[in-house]
Order: sequence, then structure tokens, then C-alpha cells
Amino acid sequence: MNIKNILIFGSFSVRDWDLLRQRQQSLVDFFIEDFEVFYIERINPKNVGIFTVLKALFKRTILYRNTRKNSWLAKERLHFIQLKIFPFQRGIFRLFNAKLAVLQLRKVMHRYKINQFDVIIITHPANYVNDIFDKIPVRKKIYDCVQRFEFNKLFPPEVVVNDKNIAKNVDLVIADSITIFNEKLGLNKNVVRIPQGIDIRNYNSNRIKDAGIPGDLMNIGKNRICYVGSFHQTFDFNLVRRLAVATPSA
Repeated sequence: MNIKNILIFGSFSVRDWDLLRQRQQSLVDFFIEDFEVFYIERINPKNVGIFTVLKALFKRTILYRNTRKNSWLAKERLHFIQLKIFPFQRGIFRLFNAKLAVLQLRKVMHRYKINQFDVIIITHPANYVNDIFDKIPVRKKIYDCVQRFEFNKLFPPEVVVNDKNIAKNVDLVIADSITIFNEKLGLNKNVVRIPQGIDIRNYNSNRIKDAGIPGDLMNIGKNRICYVGSFHQTFDFNLVRRLAVATPSA
């Protein structure tokens, strides 16, 4: 029986894959139980210098060599792909990058005898992704959108345009918040909301008791106010400060 395959345009690299357990790592762990997963490592959406690129490639090569045989990287059915493209994202280099990316993906398909992917999942609307996602043979295209790029200064303006274009032209958009869900519904009628979640097994009372309370929490008493999420312009620092002052025992 042929195992179905998934191509993921990811938001992580092999260097930081195991530093945080987030949505993509959990999805990949779930997928590889039944699918062959090809994970394209994240490429910086901004123009960066040659020195920065060479430094990142060197670190990536050393890490991959040291962890390839006996680690989380050696998971069956999980293949990391690092596309070799120019570190310049605009002008003629954008055209070159698209052609280079398509050529390298065709080589991957030839190597693994893939005529077309069963699913493509896009998590990162960089220029080269926007320019090639509709040129790859695939049955279904999915955009897993968990960011509002127009409000994130870390991304260049063209990423906002890419985000909307990809949302319009995929078969399904997945949103994690009600705000993104409503925004993407104006671009694509096939939108579903899958909120962020937790692994409930990590919050089992017996497991917590066995693990003990981390030192940084133990030292601040039992009344603890916790925040889970990203820190950007919508984070209300004044509210957190007022809550902290109003709850001196926390």
C-alpha cells in the first residue's frame, strides 16, 4: 500500500525544531503516524547578508550531522528539506528563487517517486512560497494561518500581499482565532477554525506531582497569574501591571 504524502512549507528550521513544542511540531508528530512528511525549513522573508546565510548554513550542517542518527531528527517518514535560494527576496532575485525552489522540489519528487503530493500545507507566506505553491502537482492545498501579518513589523509588506493571495487560492484555510477566521472568510469560503490547544496529558495531576513545581514558580507563592500567547501590540501591559499590583500575594 502506498503511503500518502504531505509537503509542508514550514515556519521552523532544523536548528530550532526542538527548542519549542508548538503547533507545527505537534502536527508533524501526528502526521508521521500515517503519512510521509516533507518539511521545508523556514527561509527568512527579509533580505539578509551573505555572511548571515553562510553562518546559518554552517550551524545547520553541524547540527544535522550531529543529530541525524540518534535523535528526534531520525523519525521515520519525516524528511527535512532546506531549499538553496538567494538571500535576496525582491526584484530579479525573486524570480530566480522561484525557479530554483521548483527545480529542487522536482528533484525531491523524482528521488521519492512522487508524481504529485496528496496535500500541501502552507504555514509561512514568504515570497518564494507565494510564487510556487500553485506550480507544484498536488491534490489539496491548505493554508494554516495563525498570524495577522499586517500587524507584525517583523515581516516585510509583500508578506501581507502573499498572505491574502495564498488564502484566496487554496482549497482550505485553517485559522486559529476568530479574528483571523472572519478575515479569511472574506477571501475564501472554505475556512475552518482550529484553536490553539494543549496536550492535556502534561496537566495530569499525578504527572505534575511527580515532576514537582519548577523553582521559578515555587518562589512566587501559590497565587500565580499566567499568560500564554505572543507579546505584540495587542498585549495589554498596563492590565497585567494593574493585576499584579492588585494581587500582591501573586
